Amino acid sequence: MPGASVWECENHDKGFRLHWWTAEAEAGDVVMGPGKVSDVCWVTAEKVAGLHPVLDEDLVFFVRVLPQL
Repeated sequence: MPGASVWECENHDKGFRLHWWTAEAEAGDVVMGPGKVSDVCWVTAEKVAGLHPVLDEDLVFFVRVLPQL
């Protein structure tokens, strides 16, 4: 279940709005929504910059916003 809302922004072409929330991780496997997600993994904030593809707005969150929370 999502916790508190931490940040939100529009993507670069304003095609959609990104929302960032806190959440508690539970034990067990992650269940992906059929047809919505092709893969899932846990990464640290430092490793996000090396992922491809990644939205510029994701990088803004991990580089500028998250360290201030």
